[in-house]
Amino acid sequence: MPRHEITEESIKAMAAMVGLEFSDERVAELLPQVQRAAALAEENEALDLTGVEPAFRFDPERP
Repeated sequence: MPRHEITEESIKAMAAMVGLEFSDERVAELLPQVQRAAALAEENEALDLTGVEPAFRFDPERP
C-alpha cells in the first residue's frame, strides 16, 4: 500500500512548489504515470539487497 496517495491535487501542489502550472488535462494525463513511478519506487525500496555490491561506485579521487 502506498505511503501517500498521489492525487491530481498533490501533483498540482508539487508543480506549484517548483514554479510550474499544469492544465487540468495535463494533470489528468500525468496522474497514472506519477502513480506508477511511485509504486515502482516502493517496490525497489522493498528489495533485500544485503550483500549486493553496487554496479559502480563514484570516486572523486580516481582519474
